[in-house]
Amino acid sequence: MRRVYDADGLKEGNERLAQWFDCHLFSKNGAVKKIAKTILKWRAEIESYFQYRVTNAPMEGTNNKIKVLKRRAYGYNNMRHFETRIRMECKSV
Repeated sequence: MRRVYDADGLKEGNERLAQWFDCHLFSKNGAVKKIAKTILKWRAEIESYFQYRVTNAPMEGTNNKIKVLKRRAYGYNNMRHFETRIRMECKSV
């Protein structure tokens, strides 16, 4: 999959993605087949990456940090303390 994402442009990305599907979509390994089907469902979104080179990874990382903090901070009585902690944990680098 890394080879797919290293493509230089939409055309090359589509070609590499098609090659990846040819190799993995009909795999005998059930787990690999399931991953390939999931990626196939998200194909349009993956193809848009080749054109714009933008992902939502930073936002997903921030959301994950907040969820982990929420589990650790269960029982905070003061919501302001929780908000402050979120700002401290998720500050820009």
